[in-house]
Amino acid sequence: MKIGMIGDAHLGSTDYSAKRRSDFSQAFTNAIELCCENGAEVIGLLGDVFDSAATRRNVDAFAEILREISPTLIRLKNKGIPLVAIPGNHEFGRGREAGELSVLESLEFLQVLRFAEFTIGNVGICGIPWQEDAAQIPELAANLGKASTARRKILLLHNFVRGAHSIPSHLWQVDASASNGFDKVFVGHHHIYEEIGSFIIPGSTEIQNMLDVSPKFVVTYDTETGAVTRHPLVPTHRVIALQYDATHITGKAL
Repeated sequence: MKIGMIGDAHLGSTDYSAKRRSDFSQAFTNAIELCCENGAEVIGLLGDVFDSAATRRNVDAFAEILREISPTLIRLKNKGIPLVAIPGNHEFGRGREAGELSVLESLEFLQVLRFAEFTIGNVGICGIPWQEDAAQIPELAANLGKASTARRKILLLHNFVRGAHSIPSHLWQVDASASNGFDKVFVGHHHIYEEIGSFIIPGSTEIQNMLDVSPKFVVTYDTETGAVTRHPLVPTHRVIALQYDATHITGKAL
């Protein structure tokens, strides 16, 4: 079985204008289509699907996002390809947890995994939402793994992984113990593609700021062979990053 994995989409990103925010919707729908083109039979969303700071201030912003992504979600549903998701840190706050994902779940576009398992064939997909206290993740993962009767088990997380090159070491949260009992662990929260042992990090679907000018990907995972393949997303816009060395400049402090 092939499973598609999509990292942080940040739909409705508050960092940009409405015109630029539509690029995030386009990147998200491109990611879903790319997973389908490469044979995905189920697709996982690894948290921060929405930038909830925007959608909770303005319901019109949420409606606009739905207008942009719903045709793709309808096609996915009509094809019978399940979509599962875990809440990321951007889906928390203002007294509501994963409210936007819950709306899509009530419309039967996806299933939200809150310390739960989605089983398809002989594969169990277990999901843990973003954890402010990451120390409890290994125990939470172990409990999910023990409860699963699936022959193949994968885990979805949304916390920083120890050893990531793109994340400062003082921010690392999850180590290899969280992967015990699982064939693979797919992780959101990071915005740059990496593989760290059995942890696979697809990265975000769109460039969110100038600190991240990395290529964007989705990944597919073949549960029978164990092969992980990354597929490049076509950029919504060309991004030029300029760097200037100012170390030679001297002057009096003002």
